[in-house]
Amino acid sequence: MPDIKPKVILIFALVLALLAVTLGVCFPIPTHDTAMRYAPMAEKFVVGEWREVFHPRFGVLFPALAGTFKFIFRCDSLSACSGVSMFAWAMTIIPLFFLSRSIFGEKVALLSVFLYLICPMPLLWALQGLREPYRLLGVVLMAAGIFSINENRTRSFVFSLVGVVILLLLRADTILFAVGFLFIYSIVDKFRANTWCIAVIGLILVQLPCYNVWLWTGYWLPAAQYVNIVSKIMR
Repeated sequence: MPDIKPKVILIFALVLALLAVTLGVCFPIPTHDTAMRYAPMAEKFVVGEWREVFHPRFGVLFPALAGTFKFIFRCDSLSACSGVSMFAWAMTIIPLFFLSRSIFGEKVALLSVFLYLICPMPLLWALQGLREPYRLLGVVLMAAGIFSINENRTRSFVFSLVGVVILLLLRADTILFAVGFLFIYSIVDKFRANTWCIAVIGLILVQLPCYNVWLWTGYWLPAAQYVNIVSKIMR
């Protein structure tokens, strides 16, 4: 079997993303979380009511993406949430392919992409407009970045950087994943320039949720869920 070029995987993922986003916009499957949390945040984003958009418990990434999507395409908020989730679902096949290929080889990588595409739960999460596809994308990106260090340092850096950014800005629990993955990456990378570049960029960007939590609680923390822990420690 001839080697599959990265360009082929990228083109396939972009075409799939276009189809997936269209499907998500046209046929969203709303859930309670989407209807009561994320969709109203997207609506408030469009009208510029930022305090209603960026709640300190929900991260800043998903409301910003859904709101931007709604503003550009003028669709309803439920469709906007589903559309951006479907984009993450489709783009996950890129790091998944390279991660599987680095560990098991190209045939298994193709099989893993096929199994992912027919797996119902990730697709359902995306159609429901939830944040879970982005959590999955961030984790797979970080894992692929770690396993690609010796194979292709540029690809490893890009995967890890994007993965760290997604995980830091998405949810309270994914912040811990980002820190853990970055620690593993730094060891595998032997604390070279790529590690410090990712760490600095991540440290700068995480100030966005920190600022948001500070406005609401007075604590400079990346998520409101950590306030109770810190306040107990400081007593």
